[in-house]
Amino acid sequence: MALTVKIGDVYGLTYVASVATNWSATLKVRNRHGVVRKYTYRESAATSDRTAQSRTTERIAEDGEIVGFAAATGTVVAVKRGQFYMNVFVLGDSSSGDVEVNVAKGYVYAGKSLALGDSVEPGPGGGEGFLLTFTGANPAAGAYPSDAVPTNAKWRLRSYTIVLVTLATSASNRAFDLIANDGDTANRLAFHRNSNTQGASLTRTWMYQRGMDAQSVATITNSADGVTVLGSANLPPEGIILSEAAILKLVDDSGASVALQVDDNFAAPIIQVEEWLVL
Repeated sequence: MALTVKIGDVYGLTYVASVATNWSATLKVRNRHGVVRKYTYRESAATSDRTAQSRTTERIAEDGEIVGFAAATGTVVAVKRGQFYMNVFVLGDSSSGDVEVNVAKGYVYAGKSLALGDSVEPGPGGGEGFLLTFTGANPAAGAYPSDAVPTNAKWRLRSYTIVLVTLATSASNRAFDLIANDGDTANRLAFHRNSNTQGASLTRTWMYQRGMDAQSVATITNSADGVTVLGSANLPPEGIILSEAAILKLVDDSGASVALQVDDNFAAPIIQVEEWLVL
């Protein structure tokens, strides 16, 4: 089926990226005389803050048929799957700007360009994402850690690790659960308990991982690096899918002898996720 365009139509695209790489996207249109004209967008550095970016300045110069399209990232940064998503279209020349042609949509990354007719939905349904390990927000003393999924992103949580230093305010045991909600505290999406406890004047590393057997303090204290780890096996093997604005945080476990004390101090968590950018 021919994809026809008219003079005055707008060749446009929207993309979202987490890497400042160079890229280009070229549409080929053949007129009734058989002459092919190219329309191109390109950038030396993509906007990498995960905000949606639109380009709608290229107008079709004459009636014709779309005969090709290709979008690719360059070599400034080696882009991984999930880090750069693009949707390409042709808008009509009316003031409404209705979409006349869906050209292509999908992830663009090193070794994989976007071609005419490609149609990959954003998110985990279309394939693997980008493995991202990052440091979350550092809470103040006496405060609980909390991190939000960025706008235009989806996460599959793989692991969550955080260090807690307890002072001598209370000798009673602290215990914490990892939860997620959709941005509204009442709308809980996931709950993952760690059955360990931590008393006063201790430094412990709390871990929530997929497929890891729960370990006792006595077992892991003797690890080679000398770190005392409080492990949990409560994350499912497939991870947890979280959409934009979802909140990932720790709360007191109902079995704790005492809540987090004002002088207790969490470090910034180390969080590993599989990330997809979405539009």
